[in-house]
Amino acid sequence: MKEIQRIGLGRVKGIEWLDDTTLLFSSTAGVYRMNASTFDWSLIAEVGGPCSLSADSQLLALRQPRCAQVIDVNDGKVIWESPGEHGERWGVAISDDGRFAAFGEGEESVKVVTLETGEIRELRTESAFNGCVKILWSGDKLITANADGYMEVWGPNGERLFDEWKDIGVGRAMALCGERIFQADDYWKIFLRELDGTDVDAIALPDLGRGTKFRALAVSPCGEFLAAAADSLYIIRVEDSELIAKVPLECDEEGAVEGFGLAWSPNGESIAVLTGSDFNVGQGSYSHSIQVFSSKGELLGRCLDFIGAVLDLSIGGDKLAIAHEFGVDLWEGEERRRYLNRNTQAVAISPDGSKLLACFGGYENELQLIETATGEVLFQPKPLKALFHRAVFSPDGLHYAYAANKAEVRKVGRKTVVYRHKLLDNIHGVAFSGDGKRFAEVNTGGSFNIGEGARFKSVKSGWKLDSPISDVALSPDGEKMALAGASGTHLFDLQTERALEPYVCLEGDGYGCTCVAWSPDGATVADGSADGQVRIWDVKDGKLLGQALHGSKVNNLAFGTDGRLYSASDDGTARVFQLG
Repeated sequence: MKEIQRIGLGRVKGIEWLDDTTLLFSSTAGVYRMNASTFDWSLIAEVGGPCSLSADSQLLALRQPRCAQVIDVNDGKVIWESPGEHGERWGVAISDDGRFAAFGEGEESVKVVTLETGEIRELRTESAFNGCVKILWSGDKLITANADGYMEVWGPNGERLFDEWKDIGVGRAMALCGERIFQADDYWKIFLRELDGTDVDAIALPDLGRGTKFRALAVSPCGEFLAAAADSLYIIRVEDSELIAKVPLECDEEGAVEGFGLAWSPNGESIAVLTGSDFNVGQGSYSHSIQVFSSKGELLGRCLDFIGAVLDLSIGGDKLAIAHEFGVDLWEGEERRRYLNRNTQAVAISPDGSKLLACFGGYENELQLIETATGEVLFQPKPLKALFHRAVFSPDGLHYAYAANKAEVRKVGRKTVVYRHKLLDNIHGVAFSGDGKRFAEVNTGGSFNIGEGARFKSVKSGWKLDSPISDVALSPDGEKMALAGASGTHLFDLQTERALEPYVCLEGDGYGCTCVAWSPDGATVADGSADGQVRIWDVKDGKLLGQALHGSKVNNLAFGTDGRLYSASDDGTARVFQLG
């Protein structure tokens, strides 16, 4: 099982420069090396998170969803690892000499690792609220700050040298300048402070509104300039606080965004900016782009290969439809078209690729049936009062269905509902059989229903699992059913006259299965889980045939007519796998 294509690069959590022409960025979908001019990239590690690079660019400290790591940048080899539910909220930093790494741990502590020996020293912070979201090394001193502006300075033996709380807000907007530190408040000022807390200076930009919040700060290698990111990039001369440049941060398709990450190139001639939206203290942001500017504020280039969480995908003809937080993308070969810049929860494309069903979230949950060639909206019913979970077309393209609180089946070209179950609610999964003669729906309570005929009248129903069901798939001949749920994926034979019992149980990994798909030949089943696992199973004996790993929850899977497997994940990528 080999990954052959990746759409989207994940939600970026950190960015660094390896040298004057090469960026390193870490996202929910991996750690990447990227050319700062062409934006060509290569993968260093499969899973990333908030990161910190050593001064010699050899080691990278990472905070992944379920472990903390230090890796070798050259080959991705793990130098040190601490398993456990570490999460992505807390800060991380590696010392300039690469001997120590520090990781925020929960609400009240910071762990410092001696990489040569693996020894761990725990520093108990005085801040028990919002935890440590920013960590910096200044020689052998360690600076920590929480999201509310509480800063502590620690000595080489773990002694607390200084601690103070100031109402300055976002703790991660900090940057070292020699033995001093710049720290932005939650309003419109940037303070320059000694490491003992003494205020040296305050920069107040005259054209900055009081509602502006700085999300990131970075000092140039020579210490001459300070870069600050909000809804614009600000470049400030440190000596006299003069504003050298102010550049609005924009994205071609998304409009105004905010900068939440900054890095200067080693020669001080370029600045890399991460831009995104929906900033949340300690959680980062959804990436729209990586933008590279000159030290004078001139835009040098922009990488837009970021689409937020991929919530759904569908294949029809030679087209691939992807639903994500920024809209709906339709791919045909290397060509991409974006239909709507709206959070899209579910998507389906007709078998011939001529029609697109897009289900949107937000204040009103709407769906649209769209002609792919023209973008014309063919049908749009009244908004629903529930979130969408899945959308599908029948194999003949005559019907489409969607799952929200209720499941509904409609016929293309008509406005009336063909089928809606009166009793079942909380529907999460819907599916048609390969021959289009059967329709299945499942709900979070563990119940299912099978319909047949022109109006998909119920012929089989029941309560089959003692745990919630997330998805359903019918085999191409309609004789078997796969249910994905919290306890794993279960296969049922619908032709037996006796009470339905699973004939194969594909056990989950403890995180629960979220989606399931049947291969076109009916010989294999693929499932995805909440922890990012994608697995291929033999239908006859339940043997595991292959597996792959996303950075977070897998939202949907689909087989192409060529046998390739397509996956959609919260890690910000859609991927294509070649089986065998």
